[in-house]
Amino acid sequence: MKSLNLTAFLILFFAAMAVAQTAATEEDYNYMIKGYNLGVKSGMGLKEGYSVIESKEFDESHFHFTYISLGRKVGDKVEHVGYILKMNDNESKNEYFFGLPHNNAPLLERSFLNIRTLSANALAAFLKTYIRLDQGIK
Repeated sequence: MKSLNLTAFLILFFAAMAVAQTAATEEDYNYMIKGYNLGVKSGMGLKEGYSVIESKEFDESHFHFTYISLGRKVGDKVEHVGYILKMNDNESKNEYFFGLPHNNAPLLERSFLNIRTLSANALAAFLKTYIRLDQGIK
């Protein structure tokens, strides 16, 4: 029941944060959680049609978070489709990637199912940094 309440809270929380932006697609989501990391690590760079709008970094507890605002070219402009979340655990040296897609509730729910598998400390650190990101607090 607790995990269901947490999942419901996360869905409502992030849905409230979404503003009128292009809806993320399944392709966008897959790129956020897999393709971006593979392209950058292999030296291939970003996939055609995508760009990094901005990136913000936060430290919370023993975690380092990088929120990468992903843009997709739509016509002759670039529209924000979500965040790539890169999370580093400085104690275990593990690195995690999550996608935070905008305006697509089923994809967002899938993302929350992955995020809720984090430890309680990691999840609390994630929520604190996401709120700071949304409020523009460093």
